[in-house]
Formats: sequence, C-alpha cells, structure tokens
Amino acid sequence: KQRKRDPRDFVLWKERAETDTIYWGSPWGEGRPGWHIECSAMIEAAMRQFTSHRMQVHAGGIDLKFPHHTNEIAQAEAFHGMNLRNSERSRVDCHAQTEWIPHWLHTGHLHIQGRKMSKSLKNFVTIKEVLSTSTTSSQDSAADNFRLWCLGLSGSYRKPTTYSAKRLEEAQITREKIIRFFAEGSNRLKACEEMADRTPYQWTSLDHELFNSATTCAVKSMSALLGSNEDSKSFDLDGPACLTEILSLVDAGHDYMNRTKCGEHSPVPLEEALNVLRNLLSTLGFTQTTSKAGLDSAEQPASNVVGGEVALAEILAAFREETRSIAIRQMKISNTCDDRKANAKELLKICDDARNASSVVGLELLDSKVDSADGDNQKLKWRWCRPNQKTDDSKMMAQNKERNPRKLSSRVPVDDLFRVGSYEGVYSEYDAIGMPTTNADGTPVSKSALKKLKKKREKHERKLEIGNSYP
Repeated sequence: KQRKRDPRDFVLWKERAETDTIYWGSPWGEGRPGWHIECSAMIEAAMRQFTSHRMQVHAGGIDLKFPHHTNEIAQAEAFHGMNLRNSERSRVDCHAQTEWIPHWLHTGHLHIQGRKMSKSLKNFVTIKEVLSTSTTSSQDSAADNFRLWCLGLSGSYRKPTTYSAKRLEEAQITREKIIRFFAEGSNRLKACEEMADRTPYQWTSLDHELFNSATTCAVKSMSALLGSNEDSKSFDLDGPACLTEILSLVDAGHDYMNRTKCGEHSPVPLEEALNVLRNLLSTLGFTQTTSKAGLDSAEQPASNVVGGEVALAEILAAFREETRSIAIRQMKISNTCDDRKANAKELLKICDDARNASSVVGLELLDSKVDSADGDNQKLKWRWCRPNQKTDDSKMMAQNKERNPRKLSSRVPVDDLFRVGSYEGVYSEYDAIGMPTTNADGTPVSKSALKKLKKKREKHERKLEIGNSYP
C-alpha cells in the first residue's frame, strides 16, 4: 500500500515474502501473480485456444464487481492496447473487438440458515445432496424442482436469496400444479378425440380467451427471458416474470376446463395452451418428466386390465365412497347399538387407511368431491397426485415423544424456552429476551407466529412463578 502511486493502483505481481513457499522467478524478482491477474490470464489462454469464438459474457457474484472485475478489465485492456475513448487500437492483435469482454453478469449472494453460503464456512449444499431428495415416483424430479426455484421462486438473479428445504418444497408444489394441468388437459383431449363426430365446433368467448392467453404467455415469457419485457423499466432477464406468465396460463387452463364441457368445444385452444407450456419448459431446460407429463409413454407396458389404471381407480374410489357412506349413516342413527357404531368406526378407519395407502402410489381419493376438469357438472371422487412418502406413524410418535419438552419445561429459564426441546434447531437468531427473530432457513419469524410465541412465553412465566409444572 505504501508503494502505490495512486489509490486505484493494484498488484499485478506480488513480491515474495520470506514465508512464501510458492513463487516463480520474473524480471521483477521472485513472487507470484496478484489476485486479479489470475482470472485474466485464464481467460486469455482460453481465447487463444479457441480463436474462432470470442468471450462475450463474464459472470460472478455481486461482491466481485468492484474491485476484482474492474481490475480484470483494466489490466486486460491495457495488455491488448485498447483505447476505448476513441474506439481505436494502438496495436493490432488477434482481438477483433474494442472491448475485452462486452457483457458482465453479477448475481446476488445465496444464503442458508441466515448466513451467506460459503465453502469456507462449511454451510454449503452440494448438487448431489439436492438431487438425492428425489423419490422413486415417475413424476418426481428434484432437479426440476430446483430449476423452477432458480427460475422465479428465488427472485431476481441480481438479488440475494435464501436456500432451504422448505423453499424447494414450495417449488415442488408449484411444479405439481403444472403437472396436474398437463395430466388433466391431456385426459380432456383424449376424451374429445372419442367425441370427434361432434365437430365442427363454433368457437366461444371462452375458447378465444384461452387461445389468447396461450399466445400472450408465449410472447411475454420469451420477452422476459430475452430481456425485453415491456413491464420492466430496464433491459434484463426476468425469470420471475416468465414464471408468472407460466402459472397464469396454467390457471387459465384450469379455469377453462372447469367452465366448459368435453365434446362441446374445439380442442384447439387447450392443445395450444399445453403445447406453449411444454415447449417453454423444454426451452428452459426442464426434463421430460415435467415437460412431457400427461403424455402416453411408449416405454410403459400395456395394462392387463381393461380400461387400465383409470378403471381400477374408478372401482376403488366408488367402493370406498359407498363403504364410507354406509358407516357414516350408521354413526348418525341415534338408536344404533354400540357394537354397530364400533364396526362403523372401524370401517371409517379402513377407508382412511385406503386413502393414505393410495396417496403413496400416486392416487388421491377425495372425501369431499371436487369439480371435474371436464366441466360436465360431475364431481371427482379421485385424481392423480404426486406419490407421498410413506411414514412410520409409530416411529414418528416416538420421535415426537423424545423431543417433547413438557417434562423439562418447568426447569427451563424463560429466556431459553424457544432454544430447547421441540424448538431446538427451529430458529437461528433471538432478541435480548430470547424471543425468536429468524427461522432456521434465514427467513424472519412472521408476526402471527411471533404473537403465538409471546403467548406461550407469558404462560410459561406464570407457571414458573407459581412453581407448577408446565402442562
């Protein structure tokens, strides 16, 4: 620092210190390259190796914008003799552009558990760990969940964002919404094919609305990706805007199917909506697990059951519904003997077990009927869903019992109430009196949650005062 001629000067060659074990000889003495020169040298080597292509984009974290990237540019353009003031060169070399690298992209920091994700802090998550969360379900894709989160749920790439398992669960739920539209939309089109003798169709306002929504999505989503979104004040890639258009079309598609009947409308608007979404997701790099969801796979073996999985689902749902109805009627009859009520309760439990078991294999049996996507005023008794992970209830209860703070809470100081027992690991930061301020994933504790925690703290204080155990 003492040898600088200008505050903006930076080191190109760092003189060897007595304790340095890594060094090279140079016209300026023994030493090693400065921090900034390393990147410029690597880029120069790549440019000389691939002379048919020029590097157009240089990316990095927002913290590298200055001074690292600024100094990279300064030394590289000085090396190549670039005079950007008059866009002329002082010497001719292999570079055909007047700027070293014309485009620079800076991303916001990624946080985890309230801190910047960093290898030095050992608080990072590997790609292998992220992908290991996938299940054996043919519809599940941890990679696509992560892609969806990166696209729009994490916010602008320029701003900091927080990574957590909960955030990926939100992405999974959003992706399932898209997949459900693909599945129900494809089923509608298949049903329309069977009723093709009713064509030609006269388009209604609903048909025009969906078709226009698909066209709007195709235009606006690509504009957001190409950096020319009319709704944005600046020219930049806008992933959240792209995702907003995708989900808007998904909502429009669901609304269309709920308000129209199969066989009475042209299949073209729905086909267009599905095709726009599939093509867009494919362009964004999503796997066929997502972009081709709902389409028949040639790799799937033919079913041995007439009508396939749908027929089996219909039979199971109808049997369960009738059994459940009989049990509920028996429970409501006032003069029913105790044995019959006990049998009715057992039947209801069996119905619940069937519902839970079906969800594990991707079939959701509905207790309250849901409007059919075919818009034929029928109610759904079942629908496809993402297979849920099967849990061991007894094991879960044992874990909860181990973490239950009730036996210990009477001895826990009020300032430590939300740091131990079932609260251990739930929060990462606290205020001066021990009230949580930040969740473990780095997000702030909501006002509603804080209000509930304050009531629990007050109740605990009263119990401590009177010396009773916490219930």
